[in-house]
Amino acid sequence: MSLPAKSDLSMQNELAFLSIVRMVWKRKYAILLFWVISVGITVAYVKRLPAVWAAETVILVDPQRIPASFVASTVNSTIADRVVFIREQILASSRLAPAIRDLDLFPDSRKLTAEEFSARIRPGVSIAIDKANANLIRIGYKAGDRNIVAPIANKLAAIFVDENVKNRNEVANGTLDFTETELEEARQQLDELAAAETKYKLEHNGELPSQQAQIGANLGRWQTELNTNRDMINRETQTLQTLNTRLDQAISDEEFQSRADALVATIATASTGKQVVQQGPNGTQVTVVPATPQKQSDIFARDLADLRLKYGEDHAAVKRAKALYEKALATERDAPPVVANAPAPSTASTPAPAPPPTANVVAQSAAELARLKQEQALGHRVGNIENIRTDIENVKKHIQNLNDDQPAIQKQIDYYNAKLQALPIRDQELARLTRDQATANGHYNSLMGKKLSAEMSKDLEFRQKAESFKNPEPAQVPSKPVSPDRPLMATMGSVLGFLISAALGVLLEFRRGQILGEWELPKAVVVLAHLPAIRIEGGNSGPMSFFRRSKAAAIAGVGSLLLMISALGFYFLGRI
Repeated sequence: MSLPAKSDLSMQNELAFLSIVRMVWKRKYAILLFWVISVGITVAYVKRLPAVWAAETVILVDPQRIPASFVASTVNSTIADRVVFIREQILASSRLAPAIRDLDLFPDSRKLTAEEFSARIRPGVSIAIDKANANLIRIGYKAGDRNIVAPIANKLAAIFVDENVKNRNEVANGTLDFTETELEEARQQLDELAAAETKYKLEHNGELPSQQAQIGANLGRWQTELNTNRDMINRETQTLQTLNTRLDQAISDEEFQSRADALVATIATASTGKQVVQQGPNGTQVTVVPATPQKQSDIFARDLADLRLKYGEDHAAVKRAKALYEKALATERDAPPVVANAPAPSTASTPAPAPPPTANVVAQSAAELARLKQEQALGHRVGNIENIRTDIENVKKHIQNLNDDQPAIQKQIDYYNAKLQALPIRDQELARLTRDQATANGHYNSLMGKKLSAEMSKDLEFRQKAESFKNPEPAQVPSKPVSPDRPLMATMGSVLGFLISAALGVLLEFRRGQILGEWELPKAVVVLAHLPAIRIEGGNSGPMSFFRRSKAAAIAGVGSLLLMISALGFYFLGRI
């Protein structure tokens, strides 16, 4: 059976676990020596590390003792926000350095500036909310001196509690001051709106929506006054027409009286043949001279022409004169003709002689006089002409006064109509003022309630009834350091030293390039025989001959040594 080629042997390049164990076992003395040295170095290093001492105290968040439904606190920030804010205040150089210097724990603190001393203290300070309970705040301090950590932790806790009280009081006072300022501004605004509303009502008095009934009543009164004025003008106009009619009647009566007097004079003259002096119109003396008889129609025609020229065709006196003239014409047509100076017929053959002309004139004048008196009685003459004219002038003046009063009355009506039409505008403007005032009043009342609430919140903070921080148990001087963890560090150093020693042993054996066992050969290689180890005579002398003769004894010795070293190391580490 032929051996495989060299290329086939080189293909088996994987490092088997048995090979690693074989290499470690072959270099066990070197690995053990290096491991012991590394453990010694680790123990010496850990022992020389400075101890770090820590002290911690707990701040308990005491909730508000009065229900929030009765008194609401003005401090609404969360505990986490307040912790962050107060921590930044405490760690500020202006606050941290003076507080720690007052403890007189650092002899050289006076030589350092506030910033330098704060930078020295600040890394050891820890302020945080407990992860398991949000109502616990842990404040601690770490340092190399076990005697200073507890006082500093307690001082930081006291400052933390004081700062919380101070900040809450500042928030309460600031809220109250702000509320009072806003309340004063709201009061001024409310007073300004009230003054503006009062000024508006004074400027538009009589045009306000609340005065609509009064405006309507005044408008109705002036409209009634206008209607009354117009009715009075109509009545006075009718009275004026009546007085004009009476004046015309009086003038006609006067003329009729003059004609009647003339007829009386005519009758008297015709009877006596003498001149008659009679009282004419307006008290004048009229001399009536007998004349030849005239026709009655001529007299009435002359009077009718005069009246037409004076009054016109439609006047009552003209119509009356026209009626008299037509009646006289009808009478003259029906009467027998009268012949003046006719010879008297004979008494034997003729009828009775006609009455003389004078008798006819007298008879006609008497008849006309009776008719005129009858018409005068039918005319219902009232007063004389001057009284009627005076009454007419008085009526005209009254009508003029009434006409003069109409513009003023109409002006008042227009004035109240304008006010009535302006009511919707005034209503909108007043509603805007009232709405603004109502809004300002509501804002003022709201601020007043907030002010009272802020005052109660201030009293709540002042009396320490609100949420507060308590330090029930101050920090104590620590009994052991928190670092370093020497047993853990020594154990980790020992494990790390052993791993490094084993890695070095494997590396040294791996560089020799020897086959450590048949498991490293390719699977195609057949092992024909195993040769035992050949020992040369005289080669068993030397310090290691004992281990070479007995592997079990070597292993037991090494194990015992390791156990002893480990026990001594942990013993010393526990006493540090």
